[in-house]
Amino acid sequence: MSANWSVQDDIRKEQRAALKGMSPKQKIAYFWQYYWLQTVIAVASALIVISIISSMASNKPYSFYAMMINSYTLDSNQMSTDFSAYAGLDNEDYNCFIETDVVMEGEDFGQHAYAIVQRIMAMIMGGELDVFVSDGITFVGNAHNEIFIDLRYVFDAAELSAYEGNIFYIDQAVIDAQNDSAIEQMVEEALHSPAPAITNADLSAYREPWAIEQMQEPIPIGIFVGDSPLLTESGAFPTGMPVFGIIGNSQRIPVARQFLWYLMGEE
Repeated sequence: MSANWSVQDDIRKEQRAALKGMSPKQKIAYFWQYYWLQTVIAVASALIVISIISSMASNKPYSFYAMMINSYTLDSNQMSTDFSAYAGLDNEDYNCFIETDVVMEGEDFGQHAYAIVQRIMAMIMGGELDVFVSDGITFVGNAHNEIFIDLRYVFDAAELSAYEGNIFYIDQAVIDAQNDSAIEQMVEEALHSPAPAITNADLSAYREPWAIEQMQEPIPIGIFVGDSPLLTESGAFPTGMPVFGIIGNSQRIPVARQFLWYLMGEE
């Protein structure tokens, strides 16, 4: 028998002798005095393992992912559950998530808003984000980043005509001009100067017939959904005039279409 084993055996004998005659309360106090650190480490390790296993189990691919910026009053879990049932999505092997608690104020583009933009772009690049809904002012800012799909590739003429008067158009000629190297420098300089405030009234330039007629190459990239029963009843988007758009590289276009119908209360 090694000296090490002999010492450990002696310690165990002393511990057993010390525990004899103790009440249950005294035994707990004794155990805690000598083994509290080992217990804390063991419990913490177990919790970490459980957390990792749980995370791996719930790390399912998305059946749909929407982000609703500045909606303020919507409940993410409730909307995700309701829409999943509406669209008949598979919740066994996939996750449906509608993120409703993101706030991005256009007037104060600080570190918080910058981090959100980075996350949105990362999600788009990773093919995770399907739909973007925001107040109109925020939508305008993102429309110029060319992240939205031309809705003529999503809806046929008859389907799109049902939203006539509520379609958000952008002039592709303006976008192309911004991508010009000569114009790009001007845009870069403008980013360091205070931008003129955009109001809800200015949004008419993206939907009214007179404005669309003045565009060289009007592209429908969004739908104004202010008439949505769900959004109206919940008091969402208090800053007004929410707009729906589908991300250009979404791999779940059919579900994105269903989300628009869900917002508009269509069967």
